[in-house]
Amino acid sequence: MRKDTEIKLNAKTSEVVSINGDHFNSLKKIGIDGENLQGNIIFTFEDVFVDGVARIETIVDDVKNYIMANKVNESYQTPILSSLLKSGTIYLQLIITETEQSEGIPIFKSKMVRFRVEESINAEIEQPEEYPEWIDVANAKIIEIDTKIAEANNLDLDVTKEGDTATITVTKKDGTTKSETVKDGKTGPKGDPGITPHIENGYWYIGEINTNVRAEANSIVSIEKTGTEGLIDEYTITFTDNTTFTYYVSNGKDGIDGYTPRRGIDYWTNQDKTEIVSSTVNQVESDLQPSISTALALSSQALNRATSAEAIAKGANQAKSYDDYYDMVTAVNSYDDERFISGQILNIRTMGVPDLWVYSVEQTSIPYTYTTDEVITNELATNGYIQVGYYKLSPMETQKVNLTDYVPKTAFSYDSTTETLSITI
Repeated sequence: MRKDTEIKLNAKTSEVVSINGDHFNSLKKIGIDGENLQGNIIFTFEDVFVDGVARIETIVDDVKNYIMANKVNESYQTPILSSLLKSGTIYLQLIITETEQSEGIPIFKSKMVRFRVEESINAEIEQPEEYPEWIDVANAKIIEIDTKIAEANNLDLDVTKEGDTATITVTKKDGTTKSETVKDGKTGPKGDPGITPHIENGYWYIGEINTNVRAEANSIVSIEKTGTEGLIDEYTITFTDNTTFTYYVSNGKDGIDGYTPRRGIDYWTNQDKTEIVSSTVNQVESDLQPSISTALALSSQALNRATSAEAIAKGANQAKSYDDYYDMVTAVNSYDDERFISGQILNIRTMGVPDLWVYSVEQTSIPYTYTTDEVITNELATNGYIQVGYYKLSPMETQKVNLTDYVPKTAFSYDSTTETLSITI
């Protein structure tokens, strides 16, 4: 069974990052002693590809050798030679130089990677000495062919034909050329059809020859755990053709016992949460209720004062004067609801009674019946307003001043030359 082994490296640190995608740093299996038809050893890089000429140095049974590696895309590859698969531990190290000379100065050298080769325990006959050597020769030829193919990819090929002669010209990347002339033979006669394989008694036949190859699909019979070493479990898959495949699983260490949470300390139920929230809300409302009531009362007073101030400010420039309350009542009872606006000031010339201002304009007119000034001042003191027609009137907070006995400013004159102040009475 062909099995590739991918070794991923870090170009900056030369460290081995993973083997076949597994970051577990354990001794990996690369094959079985004497096993043939293996896959490839593939070196890749996780960060940046190091370009050059690569070889893989090996230590097998304390003997050091090296194998040239082929550059395939952005990786270096070489087949797993059967000569590497000697029971025990083998070491691999990737060396990259700028030239093909083995003594060239390395531009990259990876850390050594260890693999284990398992012993073979089911051999029935002794393997001939020449067989591994033949396999190594074949693998070396494969490497040589791959190298030639890589070289061919760097060549330009041109074929010209004249009569029954064809000229093949190969141009290298450096511009040098080489030409060969060959005869162009005629197409030969069509060959006889080959024998089509067929299935008989569950086996493939070519003609009357039984190949002893079963025609049924190769499927899995069982997957069993076949061993454990430390935290590494070994599993073996057995197929219907009695072949097997072994793989390994890394297990984590047992964790420490967990902590048992306690209700009311580490966690709360939904009922606990509801009770805590309800209790907190009730306590906050109880603590804040006096402050909320006081704040509402103060805000109401402030709003009233602000409304009064706004009204006064709007109507201050539109004051209306009356001789006394009787004249005011008679006039205002006759006004419609557009004569005054809120804040309108009504000056009363009579001393001893407060001036008034329009507190609000109502939608319905209620005529006021005048009796005496005293009745009006008492209602103002008790209710804070009286309604005359459409208008609610409130007393001004400022007191009127009698200026009869005061000397007007125009009665004074000053002579700056003589520095004399004169008063005209």
